[in-house]
Amino acid sequence: MNRHSRPLQRDPRAGFTMVEFVATLLVLAVLAAFIIPKANPAESTAANDINVLRAHIRYVQLRAMGDVVPWGLDIDAGSYSLEINGAVATAADRQRLPGVNTITHAFETDGLSVTPVRIAFDSRGRPVNPDTRDVLNSDQTITASMSGGDAPSPIVITRQTGFLQ
Repeated sequence: MNRHSRPLQRDPRAGFTMVEFVATLLVLAVLAAFIIPKANPAESTAANDINVLRAHIRYVQLRAMGDVVPWGLDIDAGSYSLEINGAVATAADRQRLPGVNTITHAFETDGLSVTPVRIAFDSRGRPVNPDTRDVLNSDQTITASMSGGDAPSPIVITRQTGFLQ
């Protein structure tokens, strides 16, 4: 049999081929690209705090749509409180923010700060001025900042509809 006509055979003791090695490195690089960015717990906690704030904004909007008085939130730098009819809710009101079972909620992330603002919604779910009850003519933005990290996306409350972006 001709030396050139027989099939190539590998030595079973030989290591990986270069193609196998490069393919393995490629798979590990793709996995690392998805895992490493999620490794910062402060940023994920900040994002969670902002998502809880979004849920509470939707909650007060829904409650306002089922009531004749405005419902809202009084947001300061590190926490926010439930408002009913323009005043901070009390224990006598028997109302609580969902998920935290209190009237006031403080952000869990150290270094997270949001724009202080009061927001309220009328019985149609529209954002209104908490003092005058006039419907807002412009979008309302709640901006978060994070010391030592990337800030979460701002919350924009759309005028006339109260849609959250």
